[in-house]
Amino acid sequence: MPHVRCGDPGPAVLWDRLLARYEAEYVKRAAARIADAVGRCFPPPPPPGLLDAQEAWAGLRPGGDAVDLTAGGPPPRSLVAGVVRSIATELEMAKSDTRLGAAVAQAAAAAVASFAAASDARLAGAAAGSASAAGSPLLPGLVNAAEALRAGLAALSDSEYAGRSDPPGSSVTAIVRDVLGGCERDLLALIGRQTALLLDAADKPILQAIAASADVSGDQALFEAPMQWLQTQVLEPLESDCCRPLVLAMVDRYLGLYAHVVCLTFPLTEDARLSLTAEATQFEFACSQLVAASATKTGALPGPKLADVGRSYRALRMVRPLLFTDLDELQSIIEGTHQQQEWKDLPVIDLVDHVVCRVATEAGSDASFLPFSLLGWSKRQWIEELASGSENAEVKQALLMSLER
Repeated sequence: MPHVRCGDPGPAVLWDRLLARYEAEYVKRAAARIADAVGRCFPPPPPPGLLDAQEAWAGLRPGGDAVDLTAGGPPPRSLVAGVVRSIATELEMAKSDTRLGAAVAQAAAAAVASFAAASDARLAGAAAGSASAAGSPLLPGLVNAAEALRAGLAALSDSEYAGRSDPPGSSVTAIVRDVLGGCERDLLALIGRQTALLLDAADKPILQAIAASADVSGDQALFEAPMQWLQTQVLEPLESDCCRPLVLAMVDRYLGLYAHVVCLTFPLTEDARLSLTAEATQFEFACSQLVAASATKTGALPGPKLADVGRSYRALRMVRPLLFTDLDELQSIIEGTHQQQEWKDLPVIDLVDHVVCRVATEAGSDASFLPFSLLGWSKRQWIEELASGSENAEVKQALLMSLER
């Protein structure tokens, strides 16, 4: 009989310690393999002077995407798919043991977190070097890469770890399902944050161009170019489904701001009214293209329509008949006694601006009778104040003074 000393842990404890040591080493190596797949998505810049740096650092595979990763671009789809395959392989190898499977799942979650951090760091580095980095092709590519990773993890969870109602933490399947669900939520937050930044970068030039068009009557080229850029370079390449409500809110602002511009057109001659009718139709079509481009890429939801924007859309639709409505009828519209209820969608301030411009034109007056002139503002200042939605007492007072004059 072998000699047993007092206090010896016994073979079961020793076996558990040995097993824990091997499991820790296995998890360490599994985590390194997953982290390596993430690292290939965001490689460091190559050392200067190497002729073959592009090929050596791009992390390409036979038949892979020929993308210039050395320039700090977004990771291609093939490398993002490699991250999903690496996670799936490691989870499959560890699914026979609950403790080991849980540890590998946590390592996968840490790798996904590092992917998100690297994506944000790449964006921050580009923004530090260029003020327009948020509007470059880098950001749509980063959003699409995060969406590809999220979709891949969702497919993995649905195919391998769904269909069982195990209590949380009771089995490898339940543990992995919960961890992958957390990864999906984190990636959705990343996608939403970067998508909002991307759309904000495209939104500001359009708003500024629409406001600037008030000083250059009939020059739609000011806002047509940034709107087309938003459609073709941002919304159409974007693969995320979270941009739809953001785009609807943006178009809502465009329609409301453009209605302010049209209603403050002066002098409002017959030719000007005919031109504004055609321009408003073109602007409405451009906005409808933006809304259509924000449709979900998966087809899970019906495509949005411009009418989904709401009141600002209905208000712009009423601007065209407003241009040719008699002044007597306009008075009843402003007072709210008109039989046609659709006029209520048009803000009263826009109605008053239009009436003042119409009366001043017919009386042969100059712009000194217009409300913004009474405040010493430019037309653009007045329009931007209206678009801000603030309850400015000066604005109301200037409108009343214009009507009295």
